[in-house]
Amino acid sequence: MASNNTINPINNVATVTKLKTSSYEEWKQLRNHYIGGSDSAAAVGMNPYKGPVTLWAEKTGRIQPFDGNITTETGTYLEPFVARLFSRETGKKLQRVNFTLVNSDYPFACANVDRRIVGENALLECKTTNSSLNLKLFKQGEYPDAWYCQMVHYMAVTGCERVYLAVLVSCREFRYFVLDRDEDEIASLMSLEAKFWEHVVNDTQPEVGVTQSDMDTVTEISGKQPDVTPLDMTPDIALLEQYDRKAKEAKAANDELAQLKTQLCATLGAHEEGFAEGYRVRWSFVTSSRFNAKQFKAANPAIDLTPYYNATTTRRFDFSHAE
Repeated sequence: MASNNTINPINNVATVTKLKTSSYEEWKQLRNHYIGGSDSAAAVGMNPYKGPVTLWAEKTGRIQPFDGNITTETGTYLEPFVARLFSRETGKKLQRVNFTLVNSDYPFACANVDRRIVGENALLECKTTNSSLNLKLFKQGEYPDAWYCQMVHYMAVTGCERVYLAVLVSCREFRYFVLDRDEDEIASLMSLEAKFWEHVVNDTQPEVGVTQSDMDTVTEISGKQPDVTPLDMTPDIALLEQYDRKAKEAKAANDELAQLKTQLCATLGAHEEGFAEGYRVRWSFVTSSRFNAKQFKAANPAIDLTPYYNATTTRRFDFSHAE
């Protein structure tokens, strides 16, 4: 079981408690009862890879929580190296934080921080990335919104005044950023997290996000066997009307886009590439080959192709106006 001690490790604003777990499995169980720093962006709809419904389904036990992959494993392996780079670059001394922090002001939140800055009321968060989208942000002196949420979340829980973000980019470049405490930003984020946590406590699904993960989660938790009884969706008529309106707007936009694309292709003619100031367009010649199972069967009637087909079940969405 997790042991706990009431401490005031960074600030005197609220009661901050440290929780010590004896194993990785115990730590995962502990994290399931809180919104952690890496959960923050998903809880408020600012994580492009995980939506609020997916996080809610994990916290309520409907699906298994994400347990990492080679990317996260690499980040964990390189964390000490990134911390050393930061210390070498800035001259700041660092200290590991080997426990989970919780705050009496935000009982739904916890923080597992990478390092504390010795002699400074600040923390260090270490990251590794090779994302092209992140590289574009770095060139503008910015970083992903999800990381911003995580840093604000840590300041809320720990009470610290500043978080440094150290990033190893494609194992070739090192950058670091500084985010100072902003009480308005903290209040806004933690208010949104609290609203999300009410959905966990009340076991009510939050509003879906725009990520594919939420669509995948809705599909997974909807059940494997079809219910052939039609559902009366009268209470959701506003949602149906909104979808109908947006679908028509999207079709009009797609039709216009398709027309413009055709005009561009007509302009290119036999040229594969064209350019103008700030623009580049390609209309490439591509050769592809596909297996014609019907033709093969006609030429080889004795061969049974059935064992070579993989049957999968998916759900196809269709929207139309009833007669």
